[in-house]
Amino acid sequence: MTDNGGLTAEGALELLKNIAPSLVSRATFVVAQQGNSLPDLFRLPLTEALRNEFLRVDIDNVNAFSDKVPMEYMSSRVIPDGHLMWTLASGVQLLSTLDIEDDSKRAIPVYDTQILTSRNLKMTITTSASDLAPKQVVTFYRITRNTARLAKARRVAGILRNGAFDKLDDEVVLFNNEVDAISFGGFIFFLKKGVFERSFGFVEGLKRQAGATFDEVIGPLAIDGSDELRRAVTSDINMMAKMASIKRKLDANLSYAKAMTMDNLLAFVDANPHIDVEVVGEGADRSFVFRTAPSSRYKILKLLDDDFLTSELTELDYLVDSKGDPFNV
Repeated sequence: MTDNGGLTAEGALELLKNIAPSLVSRATFVVAQQGNSLPDLFRLPLTEALRNEFLRVDIDNVNAFSDKVPMEYMSSRVIPDGHLMWTLASGVQLLSTLDIEDDSKRAIPVYDTQILTSRNLKMTITTSASDLAPKQVVTFYRITRNTARLAKARRVAGILRNGAFDKLDDEVVLFNNEVDAISFGGFIFFLKKGVFERSFGFVEGLKRQAGATFDEVIGPLAIDGSDELRRAVTSDINMMAKMASIKRKLDANLSYAKAMTMDNLLAFVDANPHIDVEVVGEGADRSFVFRTAPSSRYKILKLLDDDFLTSELTELDYLVDSKGDPFNV
């Protein structure tokens, strides 16, 4: 488990569980965005009753998170929702941009009616602290859609007053009971990989990385439908994750990229007919074919991410998996 200044992810989670009953609300913020501009941070004024309700719900979420065994987040891993994942908070661009833990050192505007009606809600953030860990701040992140505002929900809102329902004209915002991520001890913990990637800026990073990896390694290969494949690997989150896995293999063994030529790949496919990658043409004019159909779109990426292929192209020892017998060149 990665060490973060003497604290592991498991250790941070255990410490968080221990201090949860003593947490005291510190501040509440919202992230809001106007048009295509960068999102801004605003301080959210709360009554004591609502502040205490947020704190109660946050502590419940700490208990729910700490009952699970954390696993390290990797973009290339397929992890079903509900499994607790973690990554270093220092690697999350949004957290450094918002700089919540240093909020006392700068003036943060208040989220008022004018801002409420002119900007789209993106996220609600609550922070808490405990005397048991005086140097640590616990930060809770809730994805908050603009439809959380009843005024944007396309519904008629009524409130019961004096025995009859009256039209509700007050500005009402619904906040989630469940948090999407908790930051503590230099780590950020979360349960939904896709939500985390989209909301914390990871998708854009994956997109750029997938495009760069494609241009460097896959682009030079002979592939019918190469342009469509590039569009797919830079727009489909699952294909971006597959590209991240390919990049890790390339980074771990530089000779793999040099060996990834059409001649080598075609020889591998010819010798392993169970690898169902479509090939067209004859002789030196042969090429792979990319199909956008769900049953076919991953075939080329699966080939390039194959551990068996990696070992053969780089003359590494092959660890037997489910892909068949080793290929003899």
